[in-house]
Amino acid sequence: MSAGREQMEVSFGYNYYQLQYRYLAHGVADWVTRGIHLGYWRNYLTVDSDDVFNADAEWSQPGKCTPNDSTCPPGTPATTPSRMTPADVTFATSWQNSHDFKLEFLYNGGASSRFQVNGTDPLLSAIKPVASSFWWVNHTYTHQWLGCVQDFTVTPWRCATDGSGTTQWVDAGTINGEITNNITWAKQNGIPIEPDELAPGEYSGLRILPQQPVDNPNLVQAIASNGIRWVPLDASREPAMRPIGSALGVPRHPIDVFYNVSTKASEVSEYNWIYDSAADGGSGLCTAAGTSCLGPLSLKTGWDSIIAPRQITTMLTSAVQNDPRPFMFHQSNLTSDRLLYPVVSGVLSSYRAVFAGNAPIVNQRLSAAGAAMHSQDQWAQASAAGTVSGYVQGSTVTISGPSGTSVPVTAPNGTKVGTAKGAAFGSAYGGELSAYTTLIAVPIGVAFALGINRWRGRVPSSFNFVMILSFVVPELIFGVAMFFVFTQLFSGIKLGLLAEVLGLVTWNVSWPAILVQARLAGIGRQYEEAAADLGATQFQTMRRVLLPLLAPAIFASAILVFSGVIDDFVIVDLLSSNGSNTPMSVIIYSTQHGGNGGPALNALATIMLVFSFVVAAAGYAGYRFMTRGERIDGRQALATIAGAEG
Repeated sequence: MSAGREQMEVSFGYNYYQLQYRYLAHGVADWVTRGIHLGYWRNYLTVDSDDVFNADAEWSQPGKCTPNDSTCPPGTPATTPSRMTPADVTFATSWQNSHDFKLEFLYNGGASSRFQVNGTDPLLSAIKPVASSFWWVNHTYTHQWLGCVQDFTVTPWRCATDGSGTTQWVDAGTINGEITNNITWAKQNGIPIEPDELAPGEYSGLRILPQQPVDNPNLVQAIASNGIRWVPLDASREPAMRPIGSALGVPRHPIDVFYNVSTKASEVSEYNWIYDSAADGGSGLCTAAGTSCLGPLSLKTGWDSIIAPRQITTMLTSAVQNDPRPFMFHQSNLTSDRLLYPVVSGVLSSYRAVFAGNAPIVNQRLSAAGAAMHSQDQWAQASAAGTVSGYVQGSTVTISGPSGTSVPVTAPNGTKVGTAKGAAFGSAYGGELSAYTTLIAVPIGVAFALGINRWRGRVPSSFNFVMILSFVVPELIFGVAMFFVFTQLFSGIKLGLLAEVLGLVTWNVSWPAILVQARLAGIGRQYEEAAADLGATQFQTMRRVLLPLLAPAIFASAILVFSGVIDDFVIVDLLSSNGSNTPMSVIIYSTQHGGNGGPALNALATIMLVFSFVVAAAGYAGYRFMTRGERIDGRQALATIAGAEG
């Protein structure tokens, strides 16, 4: 450090993707910005296991193929499909508890009946008592293909067409049955699901290049009619999130732990086939692609010495670069040699050996991963547009940008919202605070209050009347009116996050306007006049005199707006699209409406209700504390608000 300057030197070699850099990258950004910057950093890891309750075809080592799932040489002996057992369920539950990590199961309920013994599926019987220990995602009832009708008379297959050349699609009835039957089965068997998640088997129905360049329109329609919001994508084909009708596609990372292997030897055999040259007994695909071929691995040691460590590094590298995309395994990897566990255990142990306990792995389900990625995408678009800016002045961070923009902010511990006495900012992670921030209703309400109170004439009186009128208009009527405003009058604003924000702002702007008017009536004009006598400009008077005096009312109104927005259902439900972030109130309603209610949902609803009361009480208490020692004539304030003066 010299002359007030600091310099950081990096004395090791690295590139963007190497772990030694990924471990330090966020810390470097924090050092440069002193922990204050626009961004929201987490280390994510979600692990999916597909085809639960189904069975997966097993790789043939001598045939170097998968019997019953791919073309095999004549005489290739059959292999026994792999399926989880009750012992595997016990192991999975124990492993989760010991590693403080939760797995996500993508299930095919219709497959369970094929494995019943005396009318009962042993696997289902083992899972029922511990079903809540896992996350569950609808993987369709029987894992049926949902894309175009496939024509296998050519290699590779193509989409079948009718006499006019029109693509033939799997019909809507079949697709709806695969979705709804699996939901019904889950309810009947006590499998807790979120009905807005859908993972078509083999990603079928979604576009597959070059054969199927568009999504099956019948699938798109079924997604909308069934309220689906989140649909997994294959990240090796589509690495970025995209709309699928009214839902959003969430890319998942594939992994070199194959769907058709349950043992180390089978995994190594298939790995050799894919990555070895023909001369070494492999497929030769590496030669055809012009990439380096690998040498044959030992069937006995190849998994432990090469394959597993590589998968650990692949997953760990993704986990430490703010990537919420899940990783995909299969239920076959949970049985026999249980290949999933050493990989995920290796990732967790390697991560926890480097990062402190205040920066844990964020382990979340598909919908939460999708919401995180959607927020990242929205911020990337806003950042690229260059419409958001911020600055630090003294101990205050100020951010400006278009109304409704969701901005990720990271700040040091102890940061407050609004004033030093305001609410705590964000959530803690890695020794700092961060959150996606959309602040708009309170500033607009404050501006309204100043204009109405300080501006005389018919116009402010009219606005004052409208402001008070909003308290007596039923929210349902207001929500329907806003729906028609955005769908008919201003159709350029699509239903979704922006429409929800604008609707909630319009509905809640009265709170800060009314409260700030009351405060303005109480403090009078003498402070402004004194500041003007001392030579202060209007802007200086506003920033240094009025706003500090108005801070108690702004704080109280912010609390009330928050308590009103956090549990609002009518407006967000009317103005939402199925691809938008889902508010908790809508989740509670849709889950109960879908028949998945229960004690946990009732507890969540109760917590939200109590929390709303607590927040309102805290706002009142905070206002009283911040105005202690003052004596304000409440009747005079109310008279001013009602327009009786001036």
